[in-house]
Amino acid sequence: MDLIYKDREWLEYQYVKLHRHITEIAKDAGVHYNTIRWWLRKHGIERQYYFEMVFKCQFCGKAFKPKYRPQASCIPKFCSNKCYHDSTKKGVVNTCVNCGKKFYIYNCRKDQQYCSLKCRKEYKQVKKICPRCKKPFWVYKTGADRYTYCSIACSRAKTIRRKCLRCGKIFTAKREDIRYCSELCRRPPVYIQCLRCGKEFRVSPSLKEEKQFCSFRCYRKYTGETKPEKKMRLLLEQKKIDYIQEFQIGSYCIDFFLPNQELCIEVDGKYWHSTSHMKKHHKKRDSLLKNNGFGVIRILEDQINRAPEKCLNIILN
Repeated sequence: MDLIYKDREWLEYQYVKLHRHITEIAKDAGVHYNTIRWWLRKHGIERQYYFEMVFKCQFCGKAFKPKYRPQASCIPKFCSNKCYHDSTKKGVVNTCVNCGKKFYIYNCRKDQQYCSLKCRKEYKQVKKICPRCKKPFWVYKTGADRYTYCSIACSRAKTIRRKCLRCGKIFTAKREDIRYCSELCRRPPVYIQCLRCGKEFRVSPSLKEEKQFCSFRCYRKYTGETKPEKKMRLLLEQKKIDYIQEFQIGSYCIDFFLPNQELCIEVDGKYWHSTSHMKKHHKKRDSLLKNNGFGVIRILEDQINRAPEKCLNIILN
């Protein structure tokens, strides 16, 4: 059995009929391929051409004839490049989470979940339609709510650009009725000086003529003449009515006291005297003055500004 390669019939059957290569025959016989070649020459067996030889693919097991002339030291092992590369693959086969297709991936990237960039885009992104140009575009699902337009050009297509009426600056307006670039331009700050401490403070434009003190503390400590009191004083002097300004009655200081009529005139500013706390204080103060035999008339700042003659009629009558 060990010398089977010396048998002409067996050697001719392996080499001619089966078209096996000398190296394969030598491997089965357990000898060197030069030994097989020597016995082929001795028996007079004609040499085969390379296109007549048949080999077996080591990956798929398919019999094939090589396209090139095989050498004794280099036997063709694979029928194609595909079988060769498939045999060298050491990665894993994953299933695409988007399309379900199985794909091969190397071990270093075995955590990859998508078979292609297209599947990755379809799985992680959502398709939206631009309301301006009707063009479809893709955005990530996590931030889909933040995107409405496909580009900056579409988002700013109907942007309103205006010139500020106050400072002349060009700005972006959100609505058609907006004419100023900022709240500062729309309502410029108004600063006035406190009558007591001289400090400048900001007030609402509507209270520019009414508010004169920066705080309630300054208002209470102020001993001078306010604007409503000045108007009342000028009215009394115009009608030549005798009065005593800042007249002290007990613990109370009266704005104007008419001695001939024993009448107390209190001039109340709109800002400080309109609170519920001051109204309670006024009620208590008026009741004490009336109990002591004095008449009390309270004149509001709005009454002096709008109808000064009517205020005089109330005092005289």
